[in-house]
Amino acid sequence: NAVRVEEKVGGAARSSTQFAAALAPVGAEAGFTINQLQALGAVAESQSSKSGTALADSFARIIPVLQSKGIEIISIFDKAGKVDVGQKLADSFSKGDTAGAFNTLIRNYKDLDEAQQKVLLPLLGKPRDLPGLIPILNDPSKYFAAVDAADRGDNAGKGTQRFEELQKSLGQQLAQLSEAFKQVGIELFQGGFGSAVGILSD
Repeated sequence: NAVRVEEKVGGAARSSTQFAAALAPVGAEAGFTINQLQALGAVAESQSSKSGTALADSFARIIPVLQSKGIEIISIFDKAGKVDVGQKLADSFSKGDTAGAFNTLIRNYKDLDEAQQKVLLPLLGKPRDLPGLIPILNDPSKYFAAVDAADRGDNAGKGTQRFEELQKSLGQQLAQLSEAFKQVGIELFQGGFGSAVGILSD
């Protein structure tokens, strides 16, 4: 699927996969699929001078902010007379579907006038985080085309399955690390400092 995304937007398949992996914890919680994250990374990198890693860091901050600023974002579209868009955003935000809200936002951003866009942008993140997002807001067609290409090449949801497996693996690694530190604490408490060092080195 990363190759299909690359064919659509010209980004590096490996880089978009690394972007998706780096953003996996935040992305999964927000409702993004692996295909959406790969497309997001590829399009953002193809239209920005930032590296995939830097862009992943930026979107890891943008996505939670998007959810937290839901009321203000809805208000902007309502005041612009886009009540139907505001309702779609409200439905997504109320369900915790940040990915759905993101899609609605980028589809309709261009319908706002320049003054309204200037009010909206600071709600989405700090200036340092926006260079990868602004090109997608101005022209979301490449992003949606890349997602569509990846979805069509995703045999029986294998991309989503791989994403869930990645999430499970990350969770298991964190659990193992937590258990190791618990054991270290027990060993230190019992006065076996040498044993504690041994646990860490295993």
